[in-house]
Amino acid sequence: MNSSILPIQPVNLRLFEQRYQQIQNTINNGTHHQLIQDVTLAIDDVFQSQLLVLLDIRAYAYAMEGHYQLACADAEQMIKHAPLLSSGYVRQGIVLSMYGRQDKAIEKFDYALQLADISSRNNIEQQEDIKRLNACKTAAILLNESRIDFIARLPVEIVNNIITLLPKSSKVSCMHVTRIWAQRTLDCASAWKTFSADGNRVDNQVAAKTEHIAGHIEKLRINTSNKMVRSKYIQCMRNGLFKRLHSLTLTGCCTENLRPSAFALSTALWQTRTTLRCFEIHIDDDFNKITLADILLVCDKVTDLTYITHNTLVDVRDQDLSALHNENLPLLSLEIKSSNITKQTVKTVLQRYTQLRRLVINGCDSSAIDPIDQYATSSLEILGFNSRNIPKLSSSSQQQQHQQQHHHVYQQSISSTGMRKIYAMNNDQRRIVHISTFFPIIYKNRKTLETVSVCLSDLTRDEAQEIISTYDDFRLENVVDITFWSTPRMQRLLLQSIPGTITTLKHVTIRYSEDASDIYRALLRLPPLETLRILSVDTTGLEKQCIIELFEQYARLSESSCGSSLKTVSLWHGDLVDDTVLNVLGDIKTLHHVTLWDLHGVTTQGLHDLMKKLHNQLTCIDIKAMSAVTDNVISELGGSKTLTTIGLDGLPKVTNRGIRALVDKRSTIPKLSSLTITNCSLVTEECIQYANHKIDGVART
Repeated sequence: MNSSILPIQPVNLRLFEQRYQQIQNTINNGTHHQLIQDVTLAIDDVFQSQLLVLLDIRAYAYAMEGHYQLACADAEQMIKHAPLLSSGYVRQGIVLSMYGRQDKAIEKFDYALQLADISSRNNIEQQEDIKRLNACKTAAILLNESRIDFIARLPVEIVNNIITLLPKSSKVSCMHVTRIWAQRTLDCASAWKTFSADGNRVDNQVAAKTEHIAGHIEKLRINTSNKMVRSKYIQCMRNGLFKRLHSLTLTGCCTENLRPSAFALSTALWQTRTTLRCFEIHIDDDFNKITLADILLVCDKVTDLTYITHNTLVDVRDQDLSALHNENLPLLSLEIKSSNITKQTVKTVLQRYTQLRRLVINGCDSSAIDPIDQYATSSLEILGFNSRNIPKLSSSSQQQQHQQQHHHVYQQSISSTGMRKIYAMNNDQRRIVHISTFFPIIYKNRKTLETVSVCLSDLTRDEAQEIISTYDDFRLENVVDITFWSTPRMQRLLLQSIPGTITTLKHVTIRYSEDASDIYRALLRLPPLETLRILSVDTTGLEKQCIIELFEQYARLSESSCGSSLKTVSLWHGDLVDDTVLNVLGDIKTLHHVTLWDLHGVTTQGLHDLMKKLHNQLTCIDIKAMSAVTDNVISELGGSKTLTTIGLDGLPKVTNRGIRALVDKRSTIPKLSSLTITNCSLVTEECIQYANHKIDGVART
């Protein structure tokens, strides 16, 4: 319906002023009795007239935003406050018409016309009101006569594709159009395959339909403290309605004050055990009614389990799991985070779950290392020890691709099984773990390790000498990805373990190293990397010269016949990087992905020149917290013919002019599909909308 005939009246501020002036005059010259009458009249007039106008405006906005029920509720409020005025019925009719209910809308307009005819207002207002109502009614009649209900007529497959692409709020709106629309929406399995209940109005409305959609949901995340919504989902699980539920996440918000529902949750998990394979639960409050042992018993077919609690973990003992008779329990990935994970729990888990391929334990002291060394089976591939953001297990297709890429590694590993990835850190200063205690695990798996990131308390001089003499055959012959931390003696030990003939090493990360000169010198003698990440380095002149020499070598290799050289570079924080380093970096012809973050040694001109050099090769660039980045630098990105992804974050000097200049060069960056702008205070929402018209995939986060 044309917005020009929508009866949206502006708020009448003049009425406020008139009543206020009248009350002031009475205060100065009148009696108390007169003052009471004037104030009462003002309350009635202002409240009645302006409340209706405000409700009308909000109902219109709700309807335009897709909140059908909220728009109807405001229209009902208008009718309740003024049942003999037509305005509430008009708004109700317009909302009904917008959502395809033309028959109902025509009925409301007819009733409003009857009220307008008997209205006591002056003839001019009455005629204007009737004219608007007739226009609304005529539009509804035309729509009713010419409408085609495509949801009812189109093949189910096409309708399902449409509904699946709709946002959650639009799916809820579809449920309120007609019975056919509601049924088609609820029956669309792909629309509800993955669902997150976050506790907003839309999610609360969906919760009322849980019985209808539960059978479609395969991946469910409950992230609301609303007890009614939470209980609805738990009850549907208990009733066995979630027949396809494969993955379930209960956030800390959901488990808040869950104590009274602990038994209900246990029975709900039991009912879903035949299909549930991935389960993640966060317990943020003082609540240990559902322990890790309980979940391991109930969810005996889960392959991926994450249990996070802020409380002390209740020990898991072998007798706690005695009811599990299956010798080959399917659990492949287990992640536990707690304030204290004991040696007993680690031992029980490793002894019971012999097929475990990924173990992440966050909240351990050094006593947990012994059971890992003793009881970890050859199945264990990934170990995270007090570390965050540990990668998940690869899918079968990814695993196959990885094996093909590193075929020779797997050929050598046929006779030697062991861990592929090890991550270990000291996240809690109360429980310091020394590298000398953890090193035997690294040594034991040296032939199979592909990823090593270990930041524990550094070796003493005597410990380093003892390890070198005891483990004189320590070589990381198949390492692919290694991280060097601010532990000088461990850094030297890892460097010595990498043979000069290694062909597998592709990714190196240098974090917070006090002196990385030795690392750069070692990289000069090794085959070229694909990825180099340097984080938080305050450097010396010698170290800067080493990185320049390394980049110069990669630049020469990139122009050689083999063309094998650096593809991805991330430079974060510190003063290692200046314009000279950027200039050499720009000469590497194989470079595709660059991340620059908080580099205070570079200038605007240096960045501008780098972008110009990388015009015909860069596919992805991320720039964060860089005061040297100006509109001219951003505009220069528009000259790249190969860019597909741009990320801009925390750039205080970038304005609308720079973003417009970038997107206006759309013809010169034909492959650009993603532009993300975050924390750029001088870039307005209007500019974001302008960019969206030029390029699909513009986002502000």
